[in-house]
Amino acid sequence: MITLNIYLFLIFSTNILLVYQVLIFRLKKKYLEKSILVWCFLRLVSEAVSYFLIYNFKVNTASVSLFSELLEGLFLVWYFYELKQKVKYVLLTFLIPPLYFYMEIKYSGSIHNVKGISFAAYNALSSVLMLILLLKHEKIQGFSVPIIKALFITHSVIFCYSILENVMRHHVDMMKIVYPLFLMSNVIFNLYLSYYLWSVRKS
Repeated sequence: MITLNIYLFLIFSTNILLVYQVLIFRLKKKYLEKSILVWCFLRLVSEAVSYFLIYNFKVNTASVSLFSELLEGLFLVWYFYELKQKVKYVLLTFLIPPLYFYMEIKYSGSIHNVKGISFAAYNALSSVLMLILLLKHEKIQGFSVPIIKALFITHSVIFCYSILENVMRHHVDMMKIVYPLFLMSNVIFNLYLSYYLWSVRKS
């Protein structure tokens, strides 16, 4: 059975690979949106900081995840509007990440003991935005459609996990089954997007 450390290593290493592919693609092809590049970089930085704090100081990294969900949410909203190219309701949509960030702090009472509101809201928001783009895919550059599909599937899967996370914490046997699936979804996403960008760049 794969241990947690191996899963974390796979996530971190494939995230490095994805950021590398995104940077190379952006330098050579130019037409990859800046927002998705920054979003990938934020994921890597968040994981690197979390791993460093956990393995060196054994501290709770909930605050790192909370700020990461805020920033990643903002950049996915930016990505959505870069592709959709409409300004209607743009300010309202950009207010959603700060809103779920505030709600998390208010109901948790601390950035170190979060209840998962931000985690669930971020994945729900991302899923809805990517679904809207998929429903209007004929107006979007063909290159971006596989990226949008990958973002939609991954965030939808993680959203399902997030709304059941508190329940599973009290059911160890269920957690042993579902948590590895959650981790593996991140690995698959990183590998798929890395391969896709590499294949487009090489073609």
